[in-house]
Amino acid sequence: IESTPEIPPLVHENTPGIPIQTQTVAPLVVEDMTEIAPIDQPLAEPIPEALIETDSQ
Repeated sequence: IESTPEIPPLVHENTPGIPIQTQTVAPLVVEDMTEIAPIDQPLAEPIPEALIETDSQ
């Protein structure tokens, strides 16, 4: 949800400037969202586990 508001402003600024950049940003944003989505879920699980282990020690 946090990435959604940050993506529109970036594309909006590039759209009026150079239309070519919009194409380069579009694919980059799509890849970023896909990479962030899967990484966020698995990372969220190991992070709490690691913290709990350190606390126990």
